[in-house]
Amino acid sequence: MTAPPPEIAILIVTYNNAKTIEPCLTSLSCAAQHINHSIDVWDNGSSDKTTDVVRGVSTDITLHQSPKNIGFGAAVNRIAHGKETPFLLVLNPDTVVSPDALTSILDAAKLHPDAAIFGGQAYGQGGQPLAASRQRMLTVASTWLRTFGLARLLPWVDHELRHRAPLKSVARSDLIEGSFMLVRREVWERLEGFDERFFLYGEDLDLCARAAERGVLSMTQPAAKYTHIVGASSSNPTKKTAYILSARAELARRYRRPIQSHAIILGLLTGVFLRTQIARAIAVKTNWRAIWDRRHIWTQRPLLPADLI
Repeated sequence: MTAPPPEIAILIVTYNNAKTIEPCLTSLSCAAQHINHSIDVWDNGSSDKTTDVVRGVSTDITLHQSPKNIGFGAAVNRIAHGKETPFLLVLNPDTVVSPDALTSILDAAKLHPDAAIFGGQAYGQGGQPLAASRQRMLTVASTWLRTFGLARLLPWVDHELRHRAPLKSVARSDLIEGSFMLVRREVWERLEGFDERFFLYGEDLDLCARAAERGVLSMTQPAAKYTHIVGASSSNPTKKTAYILSARAELARRYRRPIQSHAIILGLLTGVFLRTQIARAIAVKTNWRAIWDRRHIWTQRPLLPADLI
């Protein structure tokens, strides 16, 4: 008898995640034990023992090894290509999913056929809910509040933060974070997956925004809980910050009116300039001067690794 095809394809991209990938895969073995699924791991040229750890966890995992880092979005696109499952789950290697996370998010997808992108509720290692799992597109106000470090002091003014309070039931969301993102495969294919011009950060929000332009809804299922060790694949704070700023600038150019886009990018530049001046007097981990010196690049297009050498 032929086995039924998997219901969900789980897609994981690793880059020097030897310390986090085993707990991630172990949690999946529990969460997916009653779900017909497949797991693909694409390694983006790790220099640690990530691939050895993956092989040691299970022989049922399909491991793809790239000789170099091709970027997060590009790697997900490679392993998503050719899948025939109804659902794709993009999952970060620094996450640990709860035992009922997959059943909860699949139930939400089946109950809401009008939506195509679903996320869960992320928690930090200390058990605190993380706001980033459910987001809104950046605005002029939210950008300038962050520029002066006022966003958390004035959360009722911040368009982005007002959307981030933990939910009690399934609800519509503007943008879903790619650390735990379920997508209907036919919609993924219609959108042609992630935009590979985003090397790191922003590709998930861009996917949701492109879907919304076509009338496709995104939703959050708070019962789908997972722990996220934020930034475990980004050990360099300067590069991480630069990629995030670059992504925010690109999203502003794509999805805000020209005058709003210019105001947002000016806010980003002002924030970097102020932090560059502060860093002269206070020791910080982020090299703000290096980011400021590359402003002519990240304000014009998404950054690439070669831009940060």
